[in-house]
Amino acid sequence: MPRSFRALVGLAGASAFALLATSCVGTFYIRARGDVKTGVVFAFYASRDATRASITQLTEFEVQQKVGTDGWSPIWKIRGEGRVETIQYGVVPTGFTSITAPLPMSPNASYRAFGEGESWPKGRSVASFLFVTDSAGIPR
Repeated sequence: MPRSFRALVGLAGASAFALLATSCVGTFYIRARGDVKTGVVFAFYASRDATRASITQLTEFEVQQKVGTDGWSPIWKIRGEGRVETIQYGVVPTGFTSITAPLPMSPNASYRAFGEGESWPKGRSVASFLFVTDSAGIPR
């Protein structure tokens, strides 16, 4: 078999594996809703266009607040294993433990939330949001 053909077959095999691996990713999307006064709820969706939240297998969830121009500080982190559809900020779901105790959220601050799911390869998602007043959570 000519060397150029072997290289092409090898490249095609690697491409097929890459497509297979990406199709197996436990992709999910996070959306934040709520406000500083009544609380923030994070909902998990199976696709970007989904209109209903779906149950997601999570192993870790973290909320961070923007500090300065390019820094982020964790304000709440939980770890464990469980199936969730929504998580309310500061409320630890069954099967999880609090790693970082929840700090109060502030108006006019930017935040981001990370979720990591249990699948192979690991599913991950990030949602960024800010509050323009005490009562308006606006996704970015």
